[in-house]
Amino acid sequence: MRGSIDKEKPEVIVVDAAAVLAGKQKDVLLQPRDLVYVSEKPWQRAEEILDLAVRAFVQTGTATWTGKNIGPLIKEPLLPSLNP
Repeated sequence: MRGSIDKEKPEVIVVDAAAVLAGKQKDVLLQPRDLVYVSEKPWQRAEEILDLAVRAFVQTGTATWTGKNIGPLIKEPLLPSLNP
């Protein structure tokens, strides 16, 4: 962001770092009093949602396949019954 926030409308400059590094976009020269914001992970929320969806899909598929293809391994109760 360039320019005073209080006295005038500041100029907002968005820079695509990947494009600059690839030589597809001209680099922006910083000036005194410029404010720079760098997003750590712009797609973090999307990655979290996708991760949750993939995990749920895999767990559901595994549980369904196991239920249909593997019989019960425990045929007798492991603990004694509490009813007399």
